[in-house]
Amino acid sequence: MQLEIIALCDAATEQGGRLNLLGVFDQLNVNLPFVLPHSAIALRFRIKDAVQNVRQLSLKFTDPQGNDFIPELNTELTLPEDGPAGGRALNMVLNLQGLKFKHEGIYHLRVKIDDNLMAENILRVMDNTPKEPNPLDFN
Repeated sequence: MQLEIIALCDAATEQGGRLNLLGVFDQLNVNLPFVLPHSAIALRFRIKDAVQNVRQLSLKFTDPQGNDFIPELNTELTLPEDGPAGGRALNMVLNLQGLKFKHEGIYHLRVKIDDNLMAENILRVMDNTPKEPNPLDFN
């Protein structure tokens, strides 16, 4: 089992085995604090040999200080039976509403299966809030 896609995007859908991604991003240039009205996390697993039909999935999204940015997701993942040569895809979409970014820095998205890290993705948040000029800076 491998994780082929881990994406943070504006929107994602899954229909009939097709994973549709819109606006994949890894950086936000915003005025902090900032609320992202809607986004999605999209995952695509490739199952080649389903030795164990049920696995434990953990998804953790942390802020630059290492705190949970959203509540950690822990759930059972039921794998499809063996499929065609090359394996079978399993798509997942997690829709997120109203994410509030308070801190500039690197946010980490980690996906584990049975406590084994499958992939990690980062989101860089840059603060574009206008800064007051320093009156003592003559440059």
